[in-house]
Amino acid sequence: MVVVGAIVYGTTRTKHGAALSAQERTLLDQAASQAEAAGCAPVQTIPAYAGAPDQAHIGTQVASPPPLSSYPSTPPASGPHNPSPQGAGVYSSPPPVYSTIHSLEHGAAIVWYDPSALGQELERIKSFFDDVANSDHMIVAPYNYPDQGAAGRLPAGKQMVLVAWHHLQSCARPSLAAAFDFVAHYRFPPPAGESYKGDAPEQGAPKLMDRSEHPEESSSQGPPGDPRRQHPSAAAPPGGAPRRRSRWITVAAVIVGVGLLAALFGFGLGRDPSVIRSPLLGRRAPDFALRTLDGSRWVRLADLRGQVVVVNFWASWCAACREEHPALTAAWDRYSDQGVLLVGIDFQDRKGSALAFMPEMGGDWPVVEDPGGRTALDYGVYGVPETFFIGRDGVIRFKRIGPSSYELLTDQIQRLLNQRE
Repeated sequence: MVVVGAIVYGTTRTKHGAALSAQERTLLDQAASQAEAAGCAPVQTIPAYAGAPDQAHIGTQVASPPPLSSYPSTPPASGPHNPSPQGAGVYSSPPPVYSTIHSLEHGAAIVWYDPSALGQELERIKSFFDDVANSDHMIVAPYNYPDQGAAGRLPAGKQMVLVAWHHLQSCARPSLAAAFDFVAHYRFPPPAGESYKGDAPEQGAPKLMDRSEHPEESSSQGPPGDPRRQHPSAAAPPGGAPRRRSRWITVAAVIVGVGLLAALFGFGLGRDPSVIRSPLLGRRAPDFALRTLDGSRWVRLADLRGQVVVVNFWASWCAACREEHPALTAAWDRYSDQGVLLVGIDFQDRKGSALAFMPEMGGDWPVVEDPGGRTALDYGVYGVPETFFIGRDGVIRFKRIGPSSYELLTDQIQRLLNQRE
């Protein structure tokens, strides 16, 4: 049995959300004229993904992430997705796109905007949906995945695209009234008095975290690229350290069977780490040059050739990371003077919380920040913790998804130490 505090699947679903506020009523009254002024097209119904089951999980039903160009719309409105949904919130850098598709399946709505979009109206959208009263089942984020070609950017001439499961509306310019009108009818649950026009297959689950539990978080806090995501494998950290803003609501600790949750959420709940085989295994590790969190120095992977390197992606909000930390500390103490370097890469975190983590938990290995999450993308990170074991030749020899035990760490490190370059 596993205790999980990040996501709760209830036996009933809420049919409607809160009543409309005066501001929300005004936005709906203005929606038609504002949508026309913003150059918004009518809402489109997007067909199901053709190449695999529309609700397929990547790594089980689909071996690897399909190219975004294979999805019937840009951005995607359904189709194969990561086993874990993306947490709600206002993102300053592009979140993992395949996780956002999973969020749509649960009734979320997404306001995608072009990274070049500027202006007061976009800031109004961010501020509106960053408010805890409006954040449930909402993602606001830039759409920019350059490795995916044309499918990794919004269609030409469109600065805002609104997406729900099988539904999409594109606009030439951002408009809060148009965005809220879409959200009020295609996000689940709809506001009281409004009809739900969407068809998300798992409406209302998971629920989103009430940010009022952590009022110290606001859109003005955190470094650039700090989406403060609450990964489904992460329960509340000890001492109430902040998680992501507007994330899936932690309403209770639920005791459920390992098998059921493993099937639903994957590695965070006990998935066999070999289920998703990284295409990087047996290949040269992607290089990186990242500054330590305290800004004291840079860590360059290219400079570490000839050493065994253990790269651990983690976050201060991640309960599983706290679980594995004593094992990392013990392995570091054992091997740090034997030509082994452990590098921690902070993943989608608040810098202040990340800086406080190491003094609280212990350990003196280098911990670096990853602005914009580019290194995590290069390594194909699904969530945290994930750990890569790199040989003296710079080749990735093993990948662990989920918390690493002391035995696993020492076995893999010793195996690499015993190998000749």
